[in-house]
Amino acid sequence: SWRKFHDAENVFTFYVELSGTRTSTFNLGTWLSNSGYQSPSLGRTYNSGDRLRGVIHVTGKAGGNPGVYIGSYSNSEIYVKVNSNARIAGRGGNGGNLGGGAQSAGTALYTRTGVYIENNGQMWGGGGGGRGGNNGQCVGTYYYNYSCGKNCYAQGTGYNYNNASGGGGGGGAGIPAGSGGNNGGNNGSYNSGGNGGAGNGCGSNAGGSGGNPGNNGSGGNSGSNGNSGYYIDGSGYIYSWVATGDRRGRSG
Repeated sequence: SWRKFHDAENVFTFYVELSGTRTSTFNLGTWLSNSGYQSPSLGRTYNSGDRLRGVIHVTGKAGGNPGVYIGSYSNSEIYVKVNSNARIAGRGGNGGNLGGGAQSAGTALYTRTGVYIENNGQMWGGGGGGRGGNNGQCVGTYYYNYSCGKNCYAQGTGYNYNNASGGGGGGGAGIPAGSGGNNGGNNGSYNSGGNGGAGNGCGSNAGGSGGNPGNNGSGGNSGSNGNSGYYIDGSGYIYSWVATGDRRGRSG
């Protein structure tokens, strides 16, 4: 339930529904300023400095980095509701290229305003990208004959050196999903991280796997794996978890 809210002028009430699949950030401030929404309490569009009291209702999949961005609004309260079949998600981290590190994942919900959260569905930070592998080197031996003088022949030994390709890292899970690195790194999906590209022997290394929602990338051997995303950045601004639901990733 709502806390008692001081009745005063310039309290802008609102309701917005996020339906379908969104792969870029829903920014509350941008929506308030540009949507033309008329507040029932004030009968006009938003003015900078208005206090807010409203509902962000997620009925689809809201993704991005972050999926939902709530900035800082003084003396305001916002109710975030996620339906049972809905999700707020951070983007997946990109996998590392061959010989390189991976990208960390995005945040689901960012707030610097007091919120109530009713999560009947999913709040998932993105999965970190998998780091890249390294090339190896194959060594081949060959033999040859050479003259060592009159009526003298001997056998020499030579070596061939050829690179053996390693693999790129897999992209992390998220909305949008992370891209795989070069040399066979697979893209992630909304629900799972992508596999890294394979190594080809002779000391080469496969790329790491992208993380599933809320998980770090893993494997590979170049640079660093990508870190998991936050399911919420701004936990200190939560008045109450009305329902906690399925939360994956870090809280900060």
